[in-house]
Amino acid sequence: MIACAILIFMFSQQPVHMSRELSIDVTAAIIKLIRLWDPDYTYTVSDLHKLVRKCAHVMLYFVFGMLLLHALSIRKAPTPRLMLLTGLACLAYAITDEWHQLYVPGRGAQWQDVIIDTAGAILGILLYKLVHLLFRGRGKRD
Repeated sequence: MIACAILIFMFSQQPVHMSRELSIDVTAAIIKLIRLWDPDYTYTVSDLHKLVRKCAHVMLYFVFGMLLLHALSIRKAPTPRLMLLTGLACLAYAITDEWHQLYVPGRGAQWQDVIIDTAGAILGILLYKLVHLLFRGRGKRD
């Protein structure tokens, strides 16, 4: 969980030109993979770049939300109270992450990213709870 938080911070610390270059490279690699299966695929990097960037937000906070809930519920089941606490902590981290970007060259804060980050975290929290419900007591059946 700490490593994920550090990774999020490191991505936010990148100046705009480095961040854009990385996401363009990732988008190009995704398009290249898609074209292996569909040579007639017509979307370009500029068509998908913003979507890939927003998906990265969702994915990072999805993992962060799952890991944070796991850390908070190691000795007990992930209760609705712990899930809410985890969601609020992820929201707070998303807000501070955007605030941090105000001080990075060429970057800025976007409330839309806070919403996207929090949505990703909530999805991770819900998946963690679902997996816990599906597998609880499984080790007790012998």
